[in-house]
Amino acid sequence: MKKVTITLPDEQAAAIEQIRRRRGLSRSRVVQQAIAMSLAEQEKARAVRRYEEGYRKHPEASEATAYAKATAATLARERWP
Repeated sequence: MKKVTITLPDEQAAAIEQIRRRRGLSRSRVVQQAIAMSLAEQEKARAVRRYEEGYRKHPEASEATAYAKATAATLARERWP
């Protein structure tokens, strides 16, 4: 584990202290959790952007339309009682 020194605005330091006391955690643990949450949110946002880019390149609507047409054609050939 690596130690780092950071400077925080007074409001953030006070918020960390409140969380720390309320949860019975160390300052380090509170900051670690906050960083982990931030990194997870950033990764989720990247995944959403990748999905959206992929969707724009290959919209599902065209595939869904093709499947619907193929299904309709197949069902039209079937004998129904």
